[in-house]
Amino acid sequence: MKISIIGSGALGKTYGGLLSLAGNDVHFLMRSEYDEIREKGFFEINFSKEEKKFKIENPKTYNHPAKLPASDLVIISLKSNENKNIASLLSTCLKENTIVLIIQNGIGNEEWISQFTHQCPIICGVSIIGAKRVSPTLVNISSKGEIRIAPYKMEHKAFCEVIKNAFSKIPISLPVKEVDNFKEIRWQKLVWNVPFSSLSVIYNQDVTILACVQPYASIVMNLINEITDIAKSEGVVISQDYIHKMLEATKQGEPYFPSMYDDFVQGKEIEKEYIIDNVLKIAKKNHISTPMLSLIESHLEKQL
Repeated sequence: MKISIIGSGALGKTYGGLLSLAGNDVHFLMRSEYDEIREKGFFEINFSKEEKKFKIENPKTYNHPAKLPASDLVIISLKSNENKNIASLLSTCLKENTIVLIIQNGIGNEEWISQFTHQCPIICGVSIIGAKRVSPTLVNISSKGEIRIAPYKMEHKAFCEVIKNAFSKIPISLPVKEVDNFKEIRWQKLVWNVPFSSLSVIYNQDVTILACVQPYASIVMNLINEITDIAKSEGVVISQDYIHKMLEATKQGEPYFPSMYDDFVQGKEIEKEYIIDNVLKIAKKNHISTPMLSLIESHLEKQL
């Protein structure tokens, strides 16, 4: 299968690299790391818990989207704040029935990107993984987690099987779980992303501290309650059992900072529009009160 990776950061390198080791023809669109990877001729993916390291030799890398080939599968794994450029990024890699897998944070992603995919089937993806860029040629995976996928339109449900089959052949076990409602997996991820991403930036604390230590833990719960109310107004019920398991996993996991924090300290644009602003727009549309989220948004705005 011919695959194009749009957004070859830690996530794109990991999934694209593993898919290439499974025999697929994978093409990576890169920017700042293009020259170094071309010069060295490889990058590595290290799974620290499993003590496994995979070397991707001579990856097919490109520094311009027009050089990407027409592909059977396009994985969009770039930061959502770059979606404003998506039309040009997809200019050459789509053909009839190209599967477009969107693995991003936030909400509103599919609605925006679908304007530029020429009726190609879109699959929503959410990644539960601890992936960090150590250097241009090394990605470290502290927790491999899983990928959750759902069709953007139910008529395209069968294309989920193509993705599951592709990942079933990679050289390390990585569960791909399919659900029917794409909004469900988006809101489930937002229940975690909204509090932990935003508060890590505001308070300069890792996710374990935010989950365990007061007053941060109370603020986290207030935000979670507001997000579940907004999700419910969109027809998505997030159970207390799901929230409990999510918080326990965060408390017991390795201390780390979300990607929003990394972007902030590096002076990069953060994913505020899709993770915070779009959520507030939905709350306003559905008349859901969000005093804590509104306060968090104003704090973030002042820090940017």
